[in-house]
Amino acid sequence: MGAPERVGAWSPRGGASRLRFGVVALAALALVALTCATDRGQAALPGLAASVGADASLVGQWGALTTWPTVAVHSSLLHNGSVVAWDAWEAGGTPSVRVWNPSTQTFTPAPNTTTQIFCSATVQLPDGRIIVVGGHNGGEVGINATQLFDPATNAWSGGPNLTTARWYPSATELGDGRVVAISGQITPGVYADTPEIYSPATNSWTRLSSVNTSFVHDDGYPMTYLLPNGKLVVFDPEGGNVRTLDPSSQAVGMVPSNPVRFGSFAMYRPGKFIVSGGGEGWSADARGSTAVIDMNAPTPAWTATAPMSYPRYQHNLVVLADGEVMAVGGAQTVDQAALNGSLPSEIWNPSTQAWASVAALQNARMYHSTALLLPDGTVLAAGGGRWSTAHDYFTGEVYSPPYLFKGPRPAITAAPTSAGYAGTMAVETPDAASIASVMTTPGGVRPTDTPAATLAMSSWPPGG
Repeated sequence: MGAPERVGAWSPRGGASRLRFGVVALAALALVALTCATDRGQAALPGLAASVGADASLVGQWGALTTWPTVAVHSSLLHNGSVVAWDAWEAGGTPSVRVWNPSTQTFTPAPNTTTQIFCSATVQLPDGRIIVVGGHNGGEVGINATQLFDPATNAWSGGPNLTTARWYPSATELGDGRVVAISGQITPGVYADTPEIYSPATNSWTRLSSVNTSFVHDDGYPMTYLLPNGKLVVFDPEGGNVRTLDPSSQAVGMVPSNPVRFGSFAMYRPGKFIVSGGGEGWSADARGSTAVIDMNAPTPAWTATAPMSYPRYQHNLVVLADGEVMAVGGAQTVDQAALNGSLPSEIWNPSTQAWASVAALQNARMYHSTALLLPDGTVLAAGGGRWSTAHDYFTGEVYSPPYLFKGPRPAITAAPTSAGYAGTMAVETPDAASIASVMTTPGGVRPTDTPAATLAMSSWPPGG
């Protein structure tokens, strides 16, 4: 990969080096662990034995398939390193909620007894709680509920109601810790076109009454990200529309249309995006098309890059610990009930803008599947199905990328527990010279939901 943006400096202290870097792409951040340079090795998690015979230093390896008590239609990484996940199509609450501990491979029930949180949007608040926005009251029928999950107690509490019901909205955290909810259906074909902002300080929602988001009327999630300048960018995956939104002024800006329809998105660097896969329309063959856009540019424009080797629709794009992007799963047709999934994974290099095929999944991961980066640099893939004639996958599997098979990992001797947006944090390590990049793992969700955010960091040793 290319050299990361240099926003800090190294300084020696007590036999270790101190890495200082700016938090430029995230809101206030709960720091779990910092991973990983390109030269480190990590054994598979307990119970997840290697199942790939090829050279793991080149293609990585997937661990053994494990049985889950629920289809992980939704999943979010918690600040303590565990994952909270839940299923679909439940009534009278969401009893399926489980907290999975990657270290012990155990599941702890954490049922939500009041609210149907399938088809909601989730994001981690600055204090580590997960806010769940909207949800499900039947197909394409939203609810106005807000739910809060506390990882310290594995308990749920109700938040203030939204002013409008939302089914498949997006929820995106701003630099000051507030959360913006955008779009989502109220009833079939009727959309919530006025965004709302949640304030943790006042525990209340406020409408952005001057904004109309009728440009994003998708069956699935709008893709909404926080840009380094404090604005939001909103991608309409099905229609191709792209807009910026300034939450302060409520101004909406035009951006060239996305050329890759029905694709999956990731922000691989602050303000820089990749979209891949998709197809021409419903029931069409999926494609491997790939394009990028730099929203930091004075005039952002899309650039087509080399396509993936495998067609993918509803695949997950995961930003890895070395800054590369992994495509996990995906259907071979633009069909939410598809049975023909692409098993081989692929990894995209931002420097060469090319994909490389890596180890294959054991279960197809398509619509209603999830994938996210874990604090140790591995990738969890789980769930899928729960729609029409699609197969339901009560399974999970963990991928160890190639960078985990290239020598010992750097040691972290000191690090803060949190960092503010646009602030600076220091991490001490005796292995400064061997570290190529640093990532945090604030969360992850659905393939077309709000992002498992990336952190651009980097400081280099003198002369580096």
